[in-house]
Amino acid sequence: MEALTMKDYKSKEQNSNIWMNIIVLTIVTFSLFASSLYSYLLFHIIAELFSIMIAFAVFIVSWNTREYTDEPNLVYLGIAYLFVGILDLFHTISYKGMNIITDYSFYANQLWIAARYLESLNLLAFALISGQKSIIPRLSYSRFIGLFSIILILILLSIFYWKIFPVCFVQDFLDGRGHQTKFKIISEYIIIVILALTALLLHKNRKAFDPYVYKLLIWSTAATIFTEFCFTLYISNYGIANQIGHYLKIVSFYMIYLAIVVTGLKNPFQLMFRRLKENEQQLMAAKDKAEAASQTKSSFLANMSHELRTPLNGILGYAQILKRLPDATIFIQDGLKVIEQSGQHLLTLINDILDLSKIEAGKMELHPVELHINRFLEGITGIIKMRAQQKGLFLISDFDRLLPAGIYADETRLRQVILNLLGNAVKFTESGGTVTISVRVSNKSCQRFNSDHIQAEATNMISSKSQVSGQIAETVSLIFKITDTGVGITPEHKANLFRPFTQVGDISHRAEGTGLGLAISQHLVELMGGRIEVESTLGKGSLFWFEAAFPVIDMQFSDSAPPLEKYITGYTGSRQTILVIDDILHNRIMISHLLGDVGFVVHLAENGRQALDMLDTLAPDMIITDLVMPVMTGFEFVTILRQNSDFQKIPVIALSASTYPLDESESLRIGCNGFLSKPVDALKLFEFIASHLPIEWIYHENANVDKTALYGQPSEPIEIIFPPRAELETLYELAMLGKILKIEDFTERLKERDSRYTPFADKIRMMATNFEDEQIVMLIKPALDKME
Repeated sequence: MEALTMKDYKSKEQNSNIWMNIIVLTIVTFSLFASSLYSYLLFHIIAELFSIMIAFAVFIVSWNTREYTDEPNLVYLGIAYLFVGILDLFHTISYKGMNIITDYSFYANQLWIAARYLESLNLLAFALISGQKSIIPRLSYSRFIGLFSIILILILLSIFYWKIFPVCFVQDFLDGRGHQTKFKIISEYIIIVILALTALLLHKNRKAFDPYVYKLLIWSTAATIFTEFCFTLYISNYGIANQIGHYLKIVSFYMIYLAIVVTGLKNPFQLMFRRLKENEQQLMAAKDKAEAASQTKSSFLANMSHELRTPLNGILGYAQILKRLPDATIFIQDGLKVIEQSGQHLLTLINDILDLSKIEAGKMELHPVELHINRFLEGITGIIKMRAQQKGLFLISDFDRLLPAGIYADETRLRQVILNLLGNAVKFTESGGTVTISVRVSNKSCQRFNSDHIQAEATNMISSKSQVSGQIAETVSLIFKITDTGVGITPEHKANLFRPFTQVGDISHRAEGTGLGLAISQHLVELMGGRIEVESTLGKGSLFWFEAAFPVIDMQFSDSAPPLEKYITGYTGSRQTILVIDDILHNRIMISHLLGDVGFVVHLAENGRQALDMLDTLAPDMIITDLVMPVMTGFEFVTILRQNSDFQKIPVIALSASTYPLDESESLRIGCNGFLSKPVDALKLFEFIASHLPIEWIYHENANVDKTALYGQPSEPIEIIFPPRAELETLYELAMLGKILKIEDFTERLKERDSRYTPFADKIRMMATNFEDEQIVMLIKPALDKME
């Protein structure tokens, strides 16, 4: 009913406009007729001035509505009418009897033909490209005006200066009668044919216009055709056919003007509401489709994540197990680190996909924890250092001495952002370049975070689920900058940097990533209250930086070496039995090795049904179960378990590769005591076990193991003799440049030259093998200083 009312209202408004336009044209026609009775020259001046003013009005309206018109091609038509109006102005002032241009009496006829050619050809071009807005808009409006200015100048020069434009009228009698030349008559018929083609094309493309605008364009074209036909009949420039042609010309121009006004001024607002009404149902349908697609995508991503996490559980699990072996050499330990880091990198890619899904669903949250900022940053640079050295890059760390000891931040997400920016810097920097990470306290921290309001906002970052041992003393604003001397980014690519699945740079670099890192990083930084900014010069490098505020935690940390890394080798107390349930064989074996190595008795089951059967003869002290399994799922198993009074108090931990948040909450609801996601983090698993079983861990402090002993060398102190200053300076320079292979070659030559330097050379070589170039510099520099 509402749509019908609007349609009736619009029809009524259009009918009212038609009558108003008829009245206006009637008044104009009567005025022109009255002027023709007095003087044909006066009639001609008034008629042409009407046409010229309408042509200029067409341009003015189209130009000033170009930003929001629904028909941008009408803007080009409006520009064309500006130049048609200028030609008509020259036609008027050159008319015989005006006595302005006196060297030739019939310039007006030539200018008339030139103007009509220009008008008809532009109408044809407009009709041709109607509905194909991608064709003409490639030419900017300013260039379009420039093109027409050149055409106008050439026409005027050909008529007034070069005088090469064909003659159009020859006077035979003193009373003004004469005859039109063949060029003039043939031109009029050519123009009529052009206009007829225009009408056909407008009809073909009528769906590209508002119905009312289409009618105006058709009637304007028809009036122009009749105008040109009248101008094939006259034998005198003052004849009745000439007068009728001028009447029809005014009508055609006025209808073009109405089409421009309706399109440029009225329709944008009507279209705005009409499209809202028309698209309402489409939007609802699209919303339903989008929700269904989103659900399908989420299910797919969750299933893929589950399938990928399952083999990763074995890879990372055994890397953690083997790292704990006390007799592992440094070479084996380094290899295990590479395996673990590669597995973690793959896990990061999986998490990136899931993070993007959370971002799109608006479910991404930060989970702040206590964080020792310097150790956090050193850990990050340690991760990226090997990649930089393998590419032959210089990695420079510049950390402000004013950094607080502890802050409250989401460690995982902050690390994710910084590692992504550093990883990109390394990837897009060629060998010999430099990558710099700088973290500084903002100069405006004091002023910015002294207010109670900002202090309260920073304090609110603390999650109610987290435990904070320190006290929040204040807040601090930190500026993180990653600078590289790499390939740089073009201005057009900068606009797409933070779009998901978008990569810039050459193909070789683009093949190394998914195009998600920067998009996710930008969102994470925005959650922290900042925004990643980019400055880049093509061929010279890039600077990525962001600023974020963090609560400062009053925590006591020693500035000495980090605490010793401890490995669990066993536990005190009675022997404990753990039942592990998982349908994947290598997952069961991995967990069995992890727990068996520290002294647990481990029993294995491949589904919930088998585990229930085992409980008839087995009394485990703890159960670790997967959730998604055939025959009987972990959910079903735990539900049945908790219904039996004999097993209600057995601690149960769920291990799952599923990423559905509901899986964790559901597992806790049915009676699980905890939930850990795969791949399994051994330390978190051991923490859970210790909190639910009456045991205390026995640790082996790995840092006390002499690394030289792991290489089969004696652990007794050996006197180290430094080589001469020249050799030390060479080594110092190689270490500063990170030339690991050259350092190894140099140490071999040093031992061959003098056996006394063998202990020194072996020590340097060991450091080089472990990519400890900074430690080499720290060892050599004091010796060089003493030699000065």
